[in-house]
Amino acid sequence: LLTIFVSLILVLGSTRLAISLLAIGLLTSVIVLGAAGWLGHIVNNATSISPVVILTLVVTSAMHIAVHFSNNLISSTPP
Repeated sequence: LLTIFVSLILVLGSTRLAISLLAIGLLTSVIVLGAAGWLGHIVNNATSISPVVILTLVVTSAMHIAVHFSNNLISSTPP
């Protein structure tokens, strides 16, 4: 988790953005695991890696959105 956080800071250049992306990923993982537990799914070897997969997908997707948004914000000219 610390490695992901440090790499996000280095890539994005913003601690606040790195914290928000990591928080979104962790919150999504907690919600999915909570829903699975609430629905009665049993955690086994196959489902135990789901938080890592979810965290990876959420953080990379959000990072792409944030980078494209900031690039468009910088390159746009006012009317």
